[in-house]
Amino acid sequence: MVKAELGTKRTCPSCASRFYDLLRNPIVCPKCGVTFIAATLLPSKSDMPPRETVEELYLLAYGRLPTDEEREFGESLFHEPGASRRSAVEDLLWALLNSAEFVFKD
Repeated sequence: MVKAELGTKRTCPSCASRFYDLLRNPIVCPKCGVTFIAATLLPSKSDMPPRETVEELYLLAYGRLPTDEEREFGESLFHEPGASRRSAVEDLLWALLNSAEFVFKD
């Protein structure tokens, strides 16, 4: 059983080591010393505008910026009636990860 005072188990975005955050904010990786805030790593929880969020997701999934057509489609997900920020990010990320560009490497 994990003690509550250890906080949440985290993975460092820089060196990928696993550690407990000890309830610190910002979070500091004990192995490499990188400081980060968990919410800024999650596009669904950040306050970035839709355009920047779409660009960030394309960079994360494909290592490139979206084309104008892709950017327009991604931004449209944020403006659908009844869509939350989280659902828009999930829908776009699902589409990116299931595309042929992600699945097959040239």
